[in-house]
Amino acid sequence: LPVSPTFMRMMRFFRIARLLKLIRVNPGIKRLLATVVVSAPSLANVGVLLLLIMYIYAILGVEFFHKVAHGEFITEDANFTTFGFALLTLFRCITGESYNGIMHDASITEKGSAPGRCYDAEDNCGKPMVAIPYFISFVIIGSFVMLNVFIAVILDAFAEDASQESEPFGPLQID
Repeated sequence: LPVSPTFMRMMRFFRIARLLKLIRVNPGIKRLLATVVVSAPSLANVGVLLLLIMYIYAILGVEFFHKVAHGEFITEDANFTTFGFALLTLFRCITGESYNGIMHDASITEKGSAPGRCYDAEDNCGKPMVAIPYFISFVIIGSFVMLNVFIAVILDAFAEDASQESEPFGPLQID
């Protein structure tokens, strides 16, 4: 490029500064940002709870699916062979990235679903009776419940902030 990288970084800084000016000028955005900042400790608690759920499910995933043969969705990058890969795979599932494909690959059997891909003698077939409840419960708890808890925490802080602003007199004025 004919333009130096330092100049490009400086232009990026000016874009960020323009956004900060917009936050300072607009009271609605300022109030919304203040609400998110106030609800940050509660969001941290919900995030830790989500990490705990992912930790438990990752341990269970390694226990149940560490030998499953690779397929279309359980690959070298997304599998349950180690705890780290299990956490990454579950993060992929919780964001909605084809959890049903991973569940299908974890449910393969030698006779029914994938002849020639896995062998019972090598113990690298999936367990459909375990995989289906495992992934369905994880998606319900992780995606739907936890996402709704995040939204509820933010809405609660926003409602509390709005109710404090609607009071005509605060405790200081009453005293």
